[in-house]
Amino acid sequence: RLHPRVLDKIRELVSQGIHQVYAVRKQLRKFVERELFKPDEVPERHNLSFFPTVNDIKNHIHEIQRSLNGDAVSYDSEAIPATLQWTSDSGNVLTESLTVTLASAPEEGGP
Repeated sequence: RLHPRVLDKIRELVSQGIHQVYAVRKQLRKFVERELFKPDEVPERHNLSFFPTVNDIKNHIHEIQRSLNGDAVSYDSEAIPATLQWTSDSGNVLTESLTVTLASAPEEGGP
Protein backbone atom coordinates (compact mmCIF):
# COMPACT_ATOMS: atom_id res chain seq x y z
CA ARG A 1 0.00 0.00 0.00
CA LEU A 2 3.04 2.27 0.17
CA HIS A 3 3.77 4.54 -2.75
CA PRO A 4 6.81 3.11 -4.60
CA ARG A 5 8.88 6.29 -4.10
CA VAL A 6 8.20 6.23 -0.35
CA LEU A 7 9.36 2.61 -0.21
CA ASP A 8 12.47 3.54 -2.21
CA LYS A 9 13.20 6.31 0.30
CA ILE A 10 12.94 3.84 3.21
CA ARG A 11 15.38 1.53 1.37
CA GLU A 12 17.77 4.41 0.83
CA LEU A 13 17.64 5.45 4.51
CA VAL A 14 18.15 1.89 5.80
CA SER A 15 21.05 1.32 3.41
CA GLN A 16 22.61 4.51 4.82
CA GLY A 17 22.42 2.99 8.31
CA ILE A 18 19.30 4.77 9.58
CA HIS A 19 17.34 2.06 11.40
CA GLN A 20 15.48 4.01 14.09
CA VAL A 21 11.76 4.07 13.29
CA TYR A 22 11.16 7.66 14.37
CA ALA A 23 14.22 8.94 12.48
CA VAL A 24 12.97 7.21 9.33
CA ARG A 25 9.47 8.62 9.85
CA LYS A 26 10.85 12.15 10.21
CA GLN A 27 12.90 11.80 7.02
CA LEU A 28 9.90 10.33 5.16
CA ARG A 29 7.69 13.26 6.18
CA LYS A 30 10.28 15.74 4.94
CA PHE A 31 10.66 13.77 1.71
CA VAL A 32 6.90 13.68 1.01
CA GLU A 33 6.28 17.29 2.02
CA ARG A 34 9.31 18.84 0.30
CA GLU A 35 10.27 16.57 -2.59
CA LEU A 36 7.25 14.57 -3.74
CA PHE A 37 4.65 17.35 -3.64
CA LYS A 38 4.31 21.09 -3.98
CA PRO A 39 3.46 22.75 -0.63
CA ASP A 40 -0.21 23.22 -1.54
CA GLU A 41 -0.61 19.65 -2.87
CA VAL A 42 0.70 17.59 0.08
CA PRO A 43 -1.70 14.72 0.91
CA GLU A 44 -3.34 14.40 4.30
CA ARG A 45 -1.29 12.77 7.07
CA HIS A 46 -3.85 9.94 7.30
CA ASN A 47 -2.99 8.90 3.71
CA LEU A 48 -1.02 5.74 4.53
CA SER A 49 0.48 5.51 1.03
CA PHE A 50 2.60 8.57 1.80
CA PHE A 51 2.58 8.66 5.61
CA PRO A 52 2.94 5.03 6.81
CA THR A 53 2.29 4.11 10.44
CA VAL A 54 5.18 3.54 12.84
CA ASN A 55 4.42 -0.18 12.73
CA ASP A 56 4.49 -0.19 8.90
CA ILE A 57 7.83 1.61 8.92
CA LYS A 58 9.22 -0.84 11.48
CA ASN A 59 8.14 -3.80 9.34
CA HIS A 60 9.64 -2.32 6.18
CA ILE A 61 12.93 -1.54 7.97
CA HIS A 62 13.09 -5.15 9.15
CA GLU A 63 12.33 -6.56 5.68
CA ILE A 64 14.91 -4.31 4.05
CA GLN A 65 17.57 -5.22 6.63
CA ARG A 66 16.91 -8.90 5.99
CA SER A 67 17.18 -8.43 2.23
CA LEU A 68 20.39 -6.40 2.62
CA ASN A 69 21.95 -8.99 4.93
CA GLY A 70 20.94 -12.00 2.84
CA ASP A 71 20.77 -15.21 4.86
CA ALA A 72 22.90 -13.85 7.70
CA VAL A 73 23.60 -15.98 10.74
CA SER A 74 22.08 -14.62 13.94
CA TYR A 75 22.18 -15.42 17.65
CA ASP A 76 19.09 -15.09 19.80
CA SER A 77 20.40 -14.55 23.33
CA GLU A 78 16.93 -14.49 24.92
CA ALA A 79 15.94 -17.89 23.59
CA ILE A 80 19.22 -19.61 24.53
CA PRO A 81 20.81 -17.76 27.47
CA ALA A 82 23.17 -20.50 28.70
CA THR A 83 24.36 -22.10 25.45
CA LEU A 84 25.44 -20.52 22.19
CA GLN A 85 23.42 -21.82 19.29
CA TRP A 86 23.76 -20.23 15.89
CA THR A 87 20.80 -20.40 13.55
CA SER A 88 20.08 -19.37 10.00
CA ASP A 89 17.19 -16.99 9.32
CA SER A 90 15.01 -20.04 8.65
CA GLY A 91 15.56 -21.13 12.29
CA ASN A 92 17.67 -24.22 11.60
CA VAL A 93 20.47 -24.77 14.11
CA LEU A 94 23.86 -24.63 12.42
CA THR A 95 26.20 -27.46 13.42
CA GLU A 96 29.48 -26.19 11.98
CA SER A 97 32.36 -25.60 14.41
CA LEU A 98 33.60 -22.12 15.02
CA THR A 99 36.77 -21.00 16.81
CA VAL A 100 36.78 -17.49 18.22
CA THR A 101 39.98 -15.78 19.33
CA LEU A 102 39.58 -12.65 21.44
CA ALA A 103 42.39 -10.12 21.55
CA SER A 104 42.65 -6.63 22.94
CA ALA A 105 43.10 -3.76 20.53
CA PRO A 106 46.73 -2.71 20.01
CA GLU A 107 47.71 0.39 21.94
CA GLU A 108 48.55 3.51 20.01
CA GLY A 109 52.23 3.79 19.25
CA GLY A 110 52.76 0.12 20.14
CA PRO A 111 53.91 -2.70 17.84
